[in-house]
Amino acid sequence: MGGVAWTAPLIIESIASPAGAISGGISFGAYSYGIVLLIQNGSLCAITLGANSCTNGNSGSNDTSGVVGTCHGFTLDYNTSASQAIAIQGGAAVPPCTGSCSTLITANDSTGKVTADGTVTLVLVLAHKGSCQTNNTPGGAQINHLSIVCASSNTATLTC
Repeated sequence: MGGVAWTAPLIIESIASPAGAISGGISFGAYSYGIVLLIQNGSLCAITLGANSCTNGNSGSNDTSGVVGTCHGFTLDYNTSASQAIAIQGGAAVPPCTGSCSTLITANDSTGKVTADGTVTLVLVLAHKGSCQTNNTPGGAQINHLSIVCASSNTATLTC
């Protein structure tokens, strides 16, 4: 019994370690939040990232706003409202994705890399961090506190 008591914490610790986060899962604690846009079943949808979790949704904050620009054919605005943060320009907010978001993407805040699985197409990753002051959007505008990257080959790496 003593061996079992000592090995269980080791197993749990190895799953929670940074090395475990690199191999998959959601590790986004360096950012206040993130929003990932995907194409799922032919339609644009959104996932919101927390420190170690994700939810199907499109929520942000109301401390900044602006035109994101055009990414993979979608012209996007940021912060139409805090509960529906990204919208197709002049239109409705991007709706939530469906299914288990943690199986659709992996996120690693130590590298800034977000990757989508093969069932969806990664379009854009937006991350909010107070120290990101003047990061360019895909359209060339400056929106304080945000790092925004259009995806390439189902991967995006944040610059801040």
